[in-house]
Amino acid sequence: MAKTISVVSLKGGCGKSFFSLNLASALAMSGKQALLIDLNFSSPSIHSFLGVSNPEATINHFLKGFQRAEDIVYQHPSGMKVIFGDADYGFTMLGSTGKIKDLVTRLSGKFDFIILDTAPSFSEGIKPAIFLSGSAIGVSQPYPYCLGPTLKSLELMKSQGTKALGLALNQCKKTASEIAGKSLPAYTPLPLLASISYDDSINNSASRGHPLAYLDKKSEISIIFSRLASTISSRILL
Repeated sequence: MAKTISVVSLKGGCGKSFFSLNLASALAMSGKQALLIDLNFSSPSIHSFLGVSNPEATINHFLKGFQRAEDIVYQHPSGMKVIFGDADYGFTMLGSTGKIKDLVTRLSGKFDFIILDTAPSFSEGIKPAIFLSGSAIGVSQPYPYCLGPTLKSLELMKSQGTKALGLALNQCKKTASEIAGKSLPAYTPLPLLASISYDDSINNSASRGHPLAYLDKKSEISIIFSRLASTISSRILL
């Protein structure tokens, strides 16, 4: 059965989708069966990162009963599988948690890891993650105003029995105003899993429709995700 990991923060714009996408692709390239599910129902973006402007199948096709779970899975060349989100504002998400749980349960036996990219608010996109995840990773920009909402989201997950694996600081520029690894203990005892520098190649990878971890395996950021995938596999699967 798959180990389910939610990528969380109650603040938008901190890079959860970028992180989720590259972690899932790094896990897949390490030989693991990895599925990424976009649970951001207000502003899904995974499909855009992969150059898919109008997905033929999304999670809402399953939730509405139009397609089977197996039929909405997109195959990426890295080996990663993806279920795209859908900002269908005419579709109410009320009561969807049980259906999303059914989706994850149906697919769980086929994967080692299921990564849930969550919404930046307490909404239908994070509620199922709270009840489905065994573990969670918080993503934050390296500033207190962003770290606070991320820590709150992890506390929310922990209150329901989810294990907080740690934090990833994203878009780091190494300025004096930033929270660095050595100063993080002043804010939280959680470990720093990754410190990801700001890099223009991130935008370039999005324009080319692939995760950076797949496009340039020798880049600094790709190496960080490769090491993180190895660390997570050893911690969770053993």
